[in-house]
Amino acid sequence: MKGTPSLNYAPWLKNLHPPLPRTPRQSQQLLNALTSSFRRQLDREYPSTRTPTLDKDEVSEDHPPKNPESSSYATDKHLQSILDNPLFRVKPRKEVKAKDPSQDARLAKEPMVVFEELAAAGNVTSAALSNCLVSQLLLLSGKKSGDDFVKAMRDSKTASRIASWWSASDPQSRRLLFLPQITPLITKFLVAENMQNVASTWLKLLAQQDALGGEVFRLKKKDARIWFGGLLNDLVLAEARYGGGIESAMRLYVSASSITTLDQTSIIDDEFWKATLLSAGGHLGQQIIQNEPEHAGGVEPNLYENYVHIINTVAANSLLHACVCMHHPTQPDGSPYVLYVQALPQDRTASWSKVRREHFMRAGFTALRILLDQNRTVHATWLAKYMQKTISQHLD
Repeated sequence: MKGTPSLNYAPWLKNLHPPLPRTPRQSQQLLNALTSSFRRQLDREYPSTRTPTLDKDEVSEDHPPKNPESSSYATDKHLQSILDNPLFRVKPRKEVKAKDPSQDARLAKEPMVVFEELAAAGNVTSAALSNCLVSQLLLLSGKKSGDDFVKAMRDSKTASRIASWWSASDPQSRRLLFLPQITPLITKFLVAENMQNVASTWLKLLAQQDALGGEVFRLKKKDARIWFGGLLNDLVLAEARYGGGIESAMRLYVSASSITTLDQTSIIDDEFWKATLLSAGGHLGQQIIQNEPEHAGGVEPNLYENYVHIINTVAANSLLHACVCMHHPTQPDGSPYVLYVQALPQDRTASWSKVRREHFMRAGFTALRILLDQNRTVHATWLAKYMQKTISQHLD
């Protein structure tokens, strides 16, 4: 039995995709055709001021009708379809000295449309980016609140648009995203869209000093460290409020501490970099203390212990470390507060602001309660006397 002969697609494919030139002569002919076509396109788009040009449909002896079967016509048609793409039609608006009221109105009603126009024209500045993001937040928050506001941020796809623009931008434009006036805004949209992985990637690029795009545009170590700390701080705050809550924010924080730097050292183990963890860690602690018990009690103990370890590394023997130890979800400990107080120079609290003293005293009463609950009478007795003495001094 004979097999069915295979179909011959070669002629059809040949018509669909003409073969590439194989000889130097064919290559030169193709190059000449492309060059001529580009010149014709440029002449049409940017006609010379010295020589009058004919309309596209105008016919003369010098400009005979085009042959639809010619390669020149096909090349012209292909290039014209490329130039007709809207992306190539965007023209930067002329700089206006006087402020345009209509621009403010558009910014209030359609901020991301304004942003995309600026991005397409290459006119995004730090002020423009900030204005667009602030306007977007105001627009959404004016109509929604709570979970509905988070959903509105997610549905707006603002973070996706900004991330796409950033990925396609030049090094100078990429810098804008990490400025301190921008990160508190963009992180809200990132967590609302569940794009924490994108933020984590940016943190890794900053730690590697590679956020601008390659070896040639390597970030200065100082700038990278500042931007890393700012982005992490704002990401943690946004995640706690608009994302998965305190526990999720703590996971992001603990994960960020293990990111490796350009020197292949983890952030937490690098003397130059570990200070970047302090601000975010402090804000996390503040969230836990202010919102106990619903926040601290919901955190996994092992995760919380990793967090306490980081705080002890970046702020050993501090009031922050003492406070987060007291709010452990299963094993609260008041002794670090006692050790902190015992190490304080005499009358140090007198130089503090009223707000700081009040925070210090509230933490002291919390530590005293924990010590009494755990029957640690020696520490409890000492701390009670200290608190009484401190209160009487400030009352006087």
